[in-house]
Amino acid sequence: MARPTNAKLAQELLSEAKTFYERNSSMESTNRALALEDIRFVDEEGAQWDKKTLQARGTRPAYTFDRTSIAIEQVKGDQRQTTPQIKILPVDNTGDRKVAQIYEGLIRAIERNSAAKSAYDTAFDFALKGGFGVWRIYPKYVQDSFDQELCIERVENPFTVTFDESAKDVLKRDGNGCIISERISVEAFEAQYPDEEIKSLDMAKYERDWLTSDEVRVAEYYKRVRTQKTLALLSDGRVVDYDEIRAIEDELANPLPETGLQPVKVVRKRKSDTTIIRWWKIYGGGILEGPTDYNWKYIPVVPVYGRITNIEGRRKYRGLVRKAKDPQKAYNSAQTAAMEAVFSVPKAPYLLTSAQIKGYEAQWRSASVTNPLVLYFNADKTLPNGGKPNREPMPEIPTALLALAASAADGIKAATGKFSSSLGEEDNASLPGAIRQRNTEGDISSYEFMDNLAESKRFTGEILVNMIPTVYDGARIVRILGIDGKEDFVPINQRDRDGTLVNDLSQGRFDVAVDLGPAYTTQRQQAADYLMKFASVSPSILTIASDLMAKFMDFDGADELERRLRIPLIQQGIIPPDQLTEEEQAMLPQGPPPPDPTQVALLRKLDADAQRSQALAQKAQVDAQSAIVDAQLKPAELQKLIAETVSIQLSNLLSMGEIGIDPRSGRPALMKYMQEQGGNALARRSPVTVDMQR
Repeated sequence: MARPTNAKLAQELLSEAKTFYERNSSMESTNRALALEDIRFVDEEGAQWDKKTLQARGTRPAYTFDRTSIAIEQVKGDQRQTTPQIKILPVDNTGDRKVAQIYEGLIRAIERNSAAKSAYDTAFDFALKGGFGVWRIYPKYVQDSFDQELCIERVENPFTVTFDESAKDVLKRDGNGCIISERISVEAFEAQYPDEEIKSLDMAKYERDWLTSDEVRVAEYYKRVRTQKTLALLSDGRVVDYDEIRAIEDELANPLPETGLQPVKVVRKRKSDTTIIRWWKIYGGGILEGPTDYNWKYIPVVPVYGRITNIEGRRKYRGLVRKAKDPQKAYNSAQTAAMEAVFSVPKAPYLLTSAQIKGYEAQWRSASVTNPLVLYFNADKTLPNGGKPNREPMPEIPTALLALAASAADGIKAATGKFSSSLGEEDNASLPGAIRQRNTEGDISSYEFMDNLAESKRFTGEILVNMIPTVYDGARIVRILGIDGKEDFVPINQRDRDGTLVNDLSQGRFDVAVDLGPAYTTQRQQAADYLMKFASVSPSILTIASDLMAKFMDFDGADELERRLRIPLIQQGIIPPDQLTEEEQAMLPQGPPPPDPTQVALLRKLDADAQRSQALAQKAQVDAQSAIVDAQLKPAELQKLIAETVSIQLSNLLSMGEIGIDPRSGRPALMKYMQEQGGNALARRSPVTVDMQR
């Protein structure tokens, strides 16, 4: 939107923004002063000594033995290896799991494209040192197009951000305003905004922070504005802002036949209280840009805190170093005093007379500086030891200084929660389990920082889920990333031929969770190590999981090796079909080809002939049994009758062409029949039939 022409409204806005800045800056002044002092204590040279102490020491040395930075670096290293991952989960039946996966992959793509890792790392560093850090989210146009994309940007100086300190939520979810400001030189301001007259500003006393003789404060002002909108329930189940479809309501209800769209009508409407975020860019004398309204729920500026508490209604936050500052100062003093004592040893004075060094005074005066190889003196036989000058014994380093230094070092460890084993120093614990336990205790002592980072990233996910439908609002193809970093391209907000919206990002409700675990690279390395250990114990792992071993290894060509190893596993059915890509689905073994029609006809004929043969054999068997009963034949006569019967049937089968090869089993059809049907029955009657069967 263009800048407002109403000068009164502009002046009211400036007054409101300056009042917001002054009030909230004042409320946070103590926290920020302490945070700035802590950051300087870690990063600024000489800041670990009090100014009064340095003045009292005069020209005496003041050495710094920094033992706080290593504890901070330890926690930073843990944070780099443990990257919280944003997870998107559908809330109800309106939230499609596939759309949730698109949200999740799109957020990963936003993080990578905008170098979000740098933003997270910078904010976490400030939270470790001073107690709080900040990053921000904003939309920008894609080059040479009207499409927009979201970016996560680091805030290099968190002291430029002023939050609404009246917000109840720690992360300012319910904050009504926020200012991000910076001071730029007058020359740079005039070059960037040549139409603004800054030298004629008449500013009140409390506004002087917005303009000095050399600098101008330029600020982005976010304000939450409460408003009402009309929601419309459509016949296809979607819920939309009625103002967005009011002009095309008739076209939706009566689409043209050539469009192929299904009619969509407004089923119900209702009023709803909502909020928008309004943005301006201002300076002490006017409005530079804005106002611009965004249909967002949250102000897209995210704080991350270190250790935070509430004392009598006021939030207090601090980093890892604040409680360790006093023992660090004591350690510096004790170690410096011990070093002074050591340095004074070579300067132990000589006891001599003026006659002993007469003529060599200049050499003796410079002896402590030049460290000469030879010192001349005048011998005096009247003195003991031939008049040789005697040196005082070397002073000993006071044991109290060493004890004080050790005590101060322990105090630093106790304040930071990082003990010897956590810092890589040798420890009395010798068993691996004991060492691991000590390291775990050190990690737990700083886990609060990691947990607060995860909460800030969860809030970031909530902001992105709220912003994405308004920024990625048109039909387009977007790039998404899997957890392994592999890219994919999916369509969003597009209609099928029947008019159904595909991957409509404006529909559904989604929850945000954070997976606080090792970074994906670390997980891959651990998985590869475990698989190699399993394979050494159980070689069968190499047969069923060789593709996974290649997947989790980091070397050039690992992806191609994984692809090749999967082929035999797919063909053997070891990898389930639901885990295959479309290309891999084609590798699955295909079913048997359709049978040859000629073979089908032959099989049917053989089956029919076998059934007829079976009927004839059964009839012969019945006739034989009847003859046995009627004539009460003797065994020899019975055998003869059976042989004759079989011979007759065999002749019949031969004449009928019943004897042939069964294509299903490759065996003679008659033999199969006699073994399965007649063989058992005949064998029960007489052993002679066995020979006959052969």
